[in-house]
Amino acid sequence: MKEQLKTVYESVTFKDWVRFDANRFSGNIEKKLSSFNRDIILRDFREAAAAVVLFVIYCYQLIFSDLSTSKTIANWVMLAACVLIVAVLYWGKRPGKNIYTLPTIEFLRIQRNYLVRQRNLLRNVLFWYIGPILLSFLIGFWDRAASMFSPDKSGIVKAAGPLVLVFVVIFVAGVFVVVTILNRKAAKKIQPIIDEVDDALMEMEDTSRF
Repeated sequence: MKEQLKTVYESVTFKDWVRFDANRFSGNIEKKLSSFNRDIILRDFREAAAAVVLFVIYCYQLIFSDLSTSKTIANWVMLAACVLIVAVLYWGKRPGKNIYTLPTIEFLRIQRNYLVRQRNLLRNVLFWYIGPILLSFLIGFWDRAASMFSPDKSGIVKAAGPLVLVFVVIFVAGVFVVVTILNRKAAKKIQPIIDEVDDALMEMEDTSRF
């Protein structure tokens, strides 16, 4: 483990607590945590802003548009999805700035919990992000799909209807697969940082026994 971490921790055990000094804690872990935190802040801002915009649009449609039953249900599902997205992002957000006044070992424990939450969010993105949005899309598509399968005056169903439905199913399945792969890859990139923090915590706890 980096000598800087050991130096910081020794000062913590001697003084009981220490105001966190980012300059002293300038090792590999701190750099990775800082970079990761910036990326998460930007992601949360982007996704929350998109959810707010969608919420406003679908609210406007519900209030001022004459929607079919399936379209109305789809809009309500989208509104619920937007609320869920913002709530999940808030739950997984970065700890407050007051963590920098904590002892270093407590700081690392809080950061570890934060990293684990973000890793789990990436692993489960289909359930709290992509899934609800696609569900709303499919429900709203129901009326259009039904009309595609309605026979014309001659009693014949046009071939374009089934083809479009097949395309939509393939598209939705493709989105699920791609999003799952990308987010699981991102989650794997977080795990090495968690492992480094675990190593630091283990060494600090071992040192505190002496």
